[in-house]
Amino acid sequence: MPAHEEDQGEDLVRTYLRQMSRVPLLTREGEVAIAKRIERGELRITKAMSRSLLVSRYLPELARKVDEGERTLRDVVVLPDSELTDRQLNNRIKRLVGDAQKVTDALKELSKRQAKAEAVRKSRRKPSVRTRWRIMRCQIEISHAVRAIKFTPVVRKELVEIIETAAKSLQRAQRRVERLTKQSAPRRKGQRAMASPSLKEARRELAELRQTIEEPADELNAIQKSIRRGMLEGDHARKELTEANLRLVVSVAKKYVNRGLAFLDLIQEGNIGLMRAVDKFDYRRGFKFSTYATWWIRQAITRAIADQARTIRIPVHMIETLNKLNRAMQTLTRDLGREPTPQELAERADLPMAVVRKARKIAQTVVSLDAPIGDSDESQFGDFIEDRQAVNPAEATVAFDLRRQTESVLETLSPKERGSFGCVSD
Repeated sequence: MPAHEEDQGEDLVRTYLRQMSRVPLLTREGEVAIAKRIERGELRITKAMSRSLLVSRYLPELARKVDEGERTLRDVVVLPDSELTDRQLNNRIKRLVGDAQKVTDALKELSKRQAKAEAVRKSRRKPSVRTRWRIMRCQIEISHAVRAIKFTPVVRKELVEIIETAAKSLQRAQRRVERLTKQSAPRRKGQRAMASPSLKEARRELAELRQTIEEPADELNAIQKSIRRGMLEGDHARKELTEANLRLVVSVAKKYVNRGLAFLDLIQEGNIGLMRAVDKFDYRRGFKFSTYATWWIRQAITRAIADQARTIRIPVHMIETLNKLNRAMQTLTRDLGREPTPQELAERADLPMAVVRKARKIAQTVVSLDAPIGDSDESQFGDFIEDRQAVNPAEATVAFDLRRQTESVLETLSPKERGSFGCVSD
């Protein structure tokens, strides 16, 4: 790396560390308070989504796709990090299908109760308290059934987009009707308002949209606002918890310097692991966030080194073996005052000799033929590698001169003399 690029990288590191040091550290109580804010935001989003009939109607379709193999269960619901057996997966799928069936049955019951209440209203009577209570009870059952399913962030994003798309479509249709209504208003006092064909078409589209969505616009807007409020609350809390633990990323990244990635790249990969830890953290288990996040940060950094540090990727399990051998080599070099032999390394690291030989062979540095030589990009490393299949200019010159001299000498001999040397003229 050129000197000016190294200086620029050091300046960026200093700037980053300076900004990071301005954020105060969190106590255990502070971490719990932020985690509760994240949980409160998630709960607000979940409650809002569970009130939407759009989500309730989409759930059976989602369960069908999982049951028929169009989508994986891990893509739809949150599962343990450990691998599940086929029997456990099938039981989870059956549970999801059963929950979806409960929602479907409750939706049918709700539709029947609402139709009965609407018929009473058309007869200019007020629905009975019992009817209204049953409608409310169906809505609560649907909400609880939807809330019981822990959707993954991907599916939750899909559900939020469904709600937002429907809300925006309704708002757009309502604004169009309002605009055309104003345009059709009488311009003079006493003049009768005339609905234009465009206004009639806009009203028809709005009515069809309301019938398709089957959810009042006010309720849909309230759900959308509640979701946005929950997302904002959760995002602010996640940002606060992440920024307060950036020092932890730097301390872990320092242990992986000179492994093939620049320090800033290590910090960036560690920050990705930190954000993953923020999403997974459960304060109820009693341990500090830093204890939990360290594993995720280390995992992200080691994975990045394995994937990006070398031209030829080394498997993650072999990276751990190399780290173990490096630690053993440093200890033996310090104790013996010399470089240890492969046999000594194998004994110290408690590894078979075959594994040590394979690891040391893999550990050799791979240099790209396109790597630049010097500060300029004019010459590359491949330009200085000998091509053993190419003709050597010196040898070619000697062979050409030898042939020319031999032919010159043979020309002084008679045909009979040339024949005695095996040179027969054509």
